[in-house]
Amino acid sequence: MKNLRVISSIVLILSVIFLPSYIYLPALALAIIVLPFFWEGVLIAFLIDALYGPGVSSLASIFSTFGFYSAVLLAVVVPVRRRLRTYA
Repeated sequence: MKNLRVISSIVLILSVIFLPSYIYLPALALAIIVLPFFWEGVLIAFLIDALYGPGVSSLASIFSTFGFYSAVLLAVVVPVRRRLRTYA
């Protein structure tokens, strides 16, 4: 399982750098849903904001939208996953 996490993290980082957003955003959401406690997905979402997000005009406007939404998705999916998959 650890190898799967490392491989999926590397593939997602490379897809963020080289592929269009309609490919890496669903792949990131799927990885957050499928892999348990995939906190790397939140870090990859911060990478998306750093590479493609809007510029920071002031210190008060530092807000990572993809990072925030991926953290919310992870927080919602963790309790739901425990109820749905009693095996594994």
